[in-house]
Amino acid sequence: MGAFSTWSAGKKGGEPALRRYVPERYYDRITGWVKKHGAAGVALSAINPPPVPLMPFLAAGGALGVPLGRFLAAFAAARTARYALVAWLGIRYGRNMIRWWNHYLADYAGVIAWGLLAIFILGFAWGLWKWRRNAVQHRPQPAHS
Repeated sequence: MGAFSTWSAGKKGGEPALRRYVPERYYDRITGWVKKHGAAGVALSAINPPPVPLMPFLAAGGALGVPLGRFLAAFAAARTARYALVAWLGIRYGRNMIRWWNHYLADYAGVIAWGLLAIFILGFAWGLWKWRRNAVQHRPQPAHS
C-alpha cells in the first residue's frame, strides 16, 4: 500500500513534484535510471537495503509513467526476493548467531543497547537540527515597502 501510495503521488504530481521532493543531487540519476529501466529500476531500488533511497524511485515511477501493473509486479517481486533472502539467512545462520552472541557478547548487552540508543538519539537530533535549519533558510522574507 505504501509503494502504491507513493507511485500515485508521483503520478499525480508529475515531474514538478519530483523536483520538489527529490534532492537535486540525486534527481538526474534517479529520473535517468527510471526513464532508462522503467519497472526494473524500481525493482532494483526495492531489493536493496538501506541506505539506498526507495521513496524517490517509487515516486519517479509514477511521475515518469511506469505502468501500474508493471510497477506493482516489479516491486512485489523485488520485495519478495529481498525478504526471502533475509528469512533464509535467519534460518541458516540464526541459531549460530544466537550462540555466538550468548558466548561473546551477552555480558555486554546493556552497554550495546544503551550505545545504540545514544546513536539513535544523536541521529534524530541531528536530523531535526538540519530540518529546522533548512526550514529557516527557506522561510519567505517579508516584502519591504
